[in-house]
Formats: sequence, C-alpha cells, structure tokens
Amino acid sequence: MSSIHLEDLTVKFPHDYDTIQRVAKFISETSSEKVFTLQRLYDLALPSTTFVFAQLLSYLVEINVMKKIVRIESSNNRGGIKDFSSITEVPEEIYDWIQEKMIDVTSENIRILYRVANFND
Repeated sequence: MSSIHLEDLTVKFPHDYDTIQRVAKFISETSSEKVFTLQRLYDLALPSTTFVFAQLLSYLVEINVMKKIVRIESSNNRGGIKDFSSITEVPEEIYDWIQEKMIDVTSENIRILYRVANFND
C-alpha cells in the first residue's frame, strides 16, 4: 500500500491508527492469489468497531487495494465453481462442473471473499 493511501486512511480513520497499520502490513506481505473471508480479515485487522472495519474495507476496495470476490461454490462443498466481481452478476442457476449438473444459486452456495489487488486489476 502506498504511503499516500496510508495517509488517506489515517485521516479518514484517525482513531484506528493501529488497525490501519495492521491492515497495511497484511497487504504488503500477502500474495494477490490468496483469498480471505470477511471474518479472517476482521481478525487480522482488530478494528475498534465493525462499522469502522466495514468503512475501511469498503474504502480499500474503492481505491483498488483490495478486490471483492463473489464466489459460487459447489453444493457438495468441494470447491468454487465461478467467481464474479459483483452480486448483481450472479446468475440464478449455473453449471456445477464439479458435480456435472446445473444447480440453483442460493445464499448457501455464495461466499464473499477478498484478496489483495495486484497491478493487473
């Protein structure tokens, strides 16, 4: 994360300097191929409140430091079928190549994940 973004975050969230430092360290040390659940990121950041965490994560996505992934998973919990960048892109049904059949997309097989953005994003 560039110092400009870090300065922006410090101005936006002055009472969460330690959280920003933890997030900045995590981003600088993490490969863009790894994905994380919202809970895992929350546990890493240790924010003062969930509201601050939501604002911080939203801002990091907005400035293209983090990428949000909407993943459709196979109903047999054996992996992801396809990733989307927005919930509005998700179809009502999709071909599950793991089970080799069409499945309905429901809230049970949608996961929201995050990853550190790379230069190609």
